[in-house]
Amino acid sequence: SVALFLDTRTADDPSRELRLGRAAQIVRRGTDVGVPVAGSRRWVHLTAKSTVSIVLADVSPSQHKVDSFSLTVAEGHAQVKADLASSDQPFAAVTLQLRNRRTGAQVAVPLDPVADTERERATGHWVVAATGTIPVERCRDVVQDAEQIDVVLAVAHPSEAEPVDVPVPESALGEMAPELVVVDGARVHVLSTYVTFRVKRLALSVQTYDADAHALLTRLRRVAWALWLVRPWARVWLVGETGGRADDNGYHFFAWVRAHHPRRRVYFVTDAGSEGHARVAPLGQVVVRGSRRHVWLALVASRYLYTHGVGELLAGRADWVVKRSRGRRVFLQHGVTAMKNVTRHYGRRPAQGLASDVVIACSPLERRIFVEDYLYAPHQVAVTGFARFDPLLADPPEPDRLLLVMPTWRDWLRSADDPTTTDYVRQWHDVLDHPHLRRQLEERGTRVVLVLHPNAAIVADQLVAEGVEVRVAGTFDLQELLRRASVLLTDYSSVAWDAAFLRRPVGFFQFDQARMLVGARGPHIDLETQLPGPVLRSADETASWVAAALESGAGMAPQMVDRADRFLQHRDTGACGRIYDVVRRRARWRDRVWRFRADHRAGYDRFRAGPHYVRLARAVFSLAARLPRRDLVVFESDRGARYGDSPRAIFEHLQARGSTAELVYVSYTPVRLAEGPGRKVGRFTLEYFWLLGRARYWVTNQNLPELVETPRGTTYVQTWHGTPLKKMQHDVERMAGRGDDYHEKAAHLTRQWDVLVSPSPYASACFESAFRFEGRMLETGYPRNDALVGADAQERRALVRRRLGVAEDRLLVLYAPTFRDDQRVGAFWRQDLEIDLDRWREELGATATLAVRFHNLVRERPSLQEHADVALDVSRYPDTQELLLASDVLVTDYSSVMFDYSILARPMVFLASDLDHYQRELRGFYLDLEVEAPGPVVRSGEALLEVLRDVPGLRTAWAERLAQFRATYAPWDDGAAASRVVDHVMSDVLAD
Repeated sequence: SVALFLDTRTADDPSRELRLGRAAQIVRRGTDVGVPVAGSRRWVHLTAKSTVSIVLADVSPSQHKVDSFSLTVAEGHAQVKADLASSDQPFAAVTLQLRNRRTGAQVAVPLDPVADTERERATGHWVVAATGTIPVERCRDVVQDAEQIDVVLAVAHPSEAEPVDVPVPESALGEMAPELVVVDGARVHVLSTYVTFRVKRLALSVQTYDADAHALLTRLRRVAWALWLVRPWARVWLVGETGGRADDNGYHFFAWVRAHHPRRRVYFVTDAGSEGHARVAPLGQVVVRGSRRHVWLALVASRYLYTHGVGELLAGRADWVVKRSRGRRVFLQHGVTAMKNVTRHYGRRPAQGLASDVVIACSPLERRIFVEDYLYAPHQVAVTGFARFDPLLADPPEPDRLLLVMPTWRDWLRSADDPTTTDYVRQWHDVLDHPHLRRQLEERGTRVVLVLHPNAAIVADQLVAEGVEVRVAGTFDLQELLRRASVLLTDYSSVAWDAAFLRRPVGFFQFDQARMLVGARGPHIDLETQLPGPVLRSADETASWVAAALESGAGMAPQMVDRADRFLQHRDTGACGRIYDVVRRRARWRDRVWRFRADHRAGYDRFRAGPHYVRLARAVFSLAARLPRRDLVVFESDRGARYGDSPRAIFEHLQARGSTAELVYVSYTPVRLAEGPGRKVGRFTLEYFWLLGRARYWVTNQNLPELVETPRGTTYVQTWHGTPLKKMQHDVERMAGRGDDYHEKAAHLTRQWDVLVSPSPYASACFESAFRFEGRMLETGYPRNDALVGADAQERRALVRRRLGVAEDRLLVLYAPTFRDDQRVGAFWRQDLEIDLDRWREELGATATLAVRFHNLVRERPSLQEHADVALDVSRYPDTQELLLASDVLVTDYSSVMFDYSILARPMVFLASDLDHYQRELRGFYLDLEVEAPGPVVRSGEALLEVLRDVPGLRTAWAERLAQFRATYAPWDDGAAASRVVDHVMSDVLAD
């Protein structure tokens, strides 16, 4: 795309650029159908901010947005109103579609779109208010055999052959009816609105009742307040699993209780006619979901035990039902929590608002994950082992010649013909049909069973391969199949731990890890060093590993056995007994306090976002600051966003040398801390302010919140986050993108520092000037750079490259630009990519991978997904120094990483297309980059590609300049900087 600007010239400003658009009134005439240009089409595109661009694309770049959406129910029908905007194309028709996610059935309701001319003139977009009515009787077909119904607005344009699906985002929701009741003969279906977990879109959940059960539920609402009188005497426990299943921890615990405590009033909830019902029926005390008995028992139950969500057991999802269902919620889990991050589902702040009271875990490590990342209190997590492990570990038989393949599902696999689904199928076929693997299977007579997640059943037919038996989980006894398997191949499924506990070789085929485990999905462990099996990136590598595992027949490698054992504390068959003891324990006062907090989370969140929380946090800190100092060191990197930089280096050095002080690292990421003493705490929590107030030392690389001031007896160690190239704070007269009080606030924050760590005499002079720092300057070198020259540097380099999926013989180019002060968007910044990835793929893609690390303040950045074969977005990688170690070439502009990278004596290139603008109008520099830079300074992405064609020549040509640069700007970075900082500042907390 090409952005359009107006070049206005005045005497005071001879060359001022104004982005075309954002006028007081914008009038559009006609419909843009795209002008053919060089095999594509040229479109005039109006952005979300009403600025004009020219876009080359095969289809219209028109963007759609639902500004508001309301759903109200009255007299047997639902009223819908939606305000929509289209950036480039007028509306021909708008249809509301309700789609059954399981069966594909749908109901389409035409809406009447009326143009909003006032908003159209103000924004230049096409805007309509679409209204319509949904007759309830039309929903009968779509609710059959439904658990979830997606709500989509299908938008048709005059110039487009097919309508465009526009989902309804959470931000657009207005007045929403809590329930829509659909009566279908003897059955009643209750549709409840909710927001989906990952993509935050409107959907409907479906709960089906017998007609008499729904009538009972309606009557009980009047007396539900009095059910607390019945609950202690009823002593009902409800157990269940998702859907109609009965093959997981719920079933095995229920079977154990029925065998060992037959008089216990424990009931299993499942669907009528399901395979789970048939399996559990012989045990007795089975309750059909949606029946009168279920409604009554669910409302008076004192315990709910579930593998997925407590909603599977409750009598409904209406607010009053949830409020009156006061039994203790026990989360049995359906797999070890480590690889996939599901905090939004199962944390103390779940998306559906139904937090657990007790969590069943398998190891102290898993308990730590639930405490630090899921925010449970330690007393809420019981390390008992899973109920299903009792039969799993009971006299395991010799494995058969069986290869078990178990890929998990992806939430973007919605239809069989979607491109992402096609790629998913192709990747697994490349493994299953691999010639080398096929030969091994045939020679050894090994059977292959492919087990699909129930949500991935849509691709079952496409994954049929010769000699492969395809099954869907939940339709058979998976535990027995695991006991018989000799090798397990999965991707991200937690069933891997079950196989590992049986000492079976496990491989992880993670071809789409860059998409699956990023952002909020980030894993809780280091996959390369903590999974009980290798991470496999390609079909060739996977087929070779499986073939070797089958051929050797040696079971798990000792190293993998050790990894597996860290996630299983009790290797026995007593898990059910331990769980039983936990469940029957009476709730204590602190359990009731935590339940109250969970039930009133929305109110607390509003309080947390308001000024009263700030006052409370300040009061907590002030009280703690008046108390005597504790032997406590608090570390923080990048305001809690990362586990890295110099605070990490000092933290791990104290761990290695032994510390008498408690070590606390501030982080809201799922990254595990290094092995040893130390724990995580969330930033801006009340505990965070309390610990800051009590700590003897603070170690950070950024400023702490404004509302804290260094208490008497606390030493504030500021490591900063890089040797400065660009001018900072008081050395910049007017800082773009900051308020008028920026310098005043910055001065207040820097006055809190007691010690400032410096890597060089040059940096010391810059710091004194920029910060007007008058405290103790500790000239030791940067602790964060110890990793670059440490004895394990090469081992760490290889490990990081494995994490990134980059082969050792492939050139890894790290592109780490800094942010631009004048590109601020709200509280953060935006940035574009100056490198043409299509040209990179064409010219360098055969041998080189580009790893892009945007500044941590940049949140609006381009997606690299379409170029995943040659480019990686490593912006969320915890530690920059490890990326420096892993790379072969650094490309930057004005980032301080250039000084660190000089220690490695590897080539650098400076992509500085806006050098003049940055130097004269934004920041300015402390040195002349074009004179001092230890590598070529190029002004365009094309010039960069030209330079990177000859990396050996680049290395030779700049070797001498690079050595001089390091001697000047990193003279003390010898691998012992962290030790010097600790010895000079905090030797009193060393154990020795």
